[in-house]
Amino acid sequence: MKELKQFFENYADIVYITEISTNKVVFLNKAGREALHLTSDDQYLGQKCYKTFYGYDLPCANCTNERLQENMFYDWSVINERLATTFLVRDTMIVENGITYRVEIATDLNTLNPSQTQVKMNNNERILNNVCDVAYSATDPNQAIEFSVESLGKQFDSDRMYIFEDNPDGTSSNTYEWCREGITPEIHNLQNVSASTMHVWNKHFEKGENIIIYDLEEYKPIDPEMYDTLKPQNIHSLVVGPLTIGNQRFGFYGVDNPPRDAIGNITTMYTLLGKFLASLLRDRDRAKKLRQLSYNDALTGLFNRASLHDYMKALKNQSITFFFFDLNGLKHINDYYGHHEGDLFIIRAANVLKNFFMPDPVFRMGGDEFLSIKIGLTEKEAQDMNQALRKHLADEDISTAVGMVWKPDNSLPFNIIFKEADYQMYNDKKKYYSSRLHDRRIDRNS
Repeated sequence: MKELKQFFENYADIVYITEISTNKVVFLNKAGREALHLTSDDQYLGQKCYKTFYGYDLPCANCTNERLQENMFYDWSVINERLATTFLVRDTMIVENGITYRVEIATDLNTLNPSQTQVKMNNNERILNNVCDVAYSATDPNQAIEFSVESLGKQFDSDRMYIFEDNPDGTSSNTYEWCREGITPEIHNLQNVSASTMHVWNKHFEKGENIIIYDLEEYKPIDPEMYDTLKPQNIHSLVVGPLTIGNQRFGFYGVDNPPRDAIGNITTMYTLLGKFLASLLRDRDRAKKLRQLSYNDALTGLFNRASLHDYMKALKNQSITFFFFDLNGLKHINDYYGHHEGDLFIIRAANVLKNFFMPDPVFRMGGDEFLSIKIGLTEKEAQDMNQALRKHLADEDISTAVGMVWKPDNSLPFNIIFKEADYQMYNDKKKYYSSRLHDRRIDRNS
């Protein structure tokens, strides 16, 4: 509550806080005291809000207390006969130490010129329309987010616009950033920001509250650790707000150094913009998940056969080496120990192959078959890698037949090279069974 009072004390609009159960005033900012010509605290602290602000002896007939919810604003207008003016009002509810409070922000319409209210509404609509247009013109969800961040940063006339996303370990990382020309990017310096640095902000975000800093120096005593993070970035003012969908919060977004007279207008649409950006992030994650399901094997996490087509299309015309694998003994494991143990064997083999060929991909072609493709090797380098691979598999106790094929370029169709690698692998598997004096027919599916 102390931080909230400090924040609103010099706010341009009238702001007051009352205890809902008693209607007693617990805070009235400077603008409110001046409007009501109150010179001492006892003239309003502990007094009934309807008596203090309207001169009524009974609660207001249009009191909005029953309509208030945490993390949401209720917008309305009211004529105050005592002050002989009409106010645009935003009310919300907060709970602290088990006590429920009403927070009201009232803008005197007489302080606006006749067309200013409509201008603000039109400007907000223009900003929302513009950001929607650029987002929907993007070719993929990630680009939609990048376009939106840039559009908002420019329209808010800010130095920097950004998105932070929460990490599983409780830290937060800057994942998207737009900077005005001449402003130094900070995204690489703002990875894995500690939970202790974010502590004060997170308390506000958990309540669905935005944070507005008009003057960073005035904010220093409220949150010294965050001040130390912001100061080196040449920030003097900012607006940040949570990114939420439903009850799930997964990050925040903000603008640095917007014009001071534009901050109030920015905050009026901040909740809506936060939900819009959050929906774009959700679309990105859904697209990523769908791509993963389409291109990745569910058991091992490796690329699957379907992803191989796109990979081959992207290759340049240079030397190419196929390494094709078929695990030995999987049928025996499945028959005698169960398919669960067989799956564990496949997963272990997949991880060994992935770590050996990294950063080049490994594809699970189906069942117990895997393929890796190396680009740019000489024939000798391919042969040396084949020998090193066989030794590594033996050291890891992974028995597999290997078929290797090297070509000076990748002009041949994929199926031609793959068929040759399959033939080499088949011969290697025959050697494996022959060396163990197996007298049964080779089962290509073993």
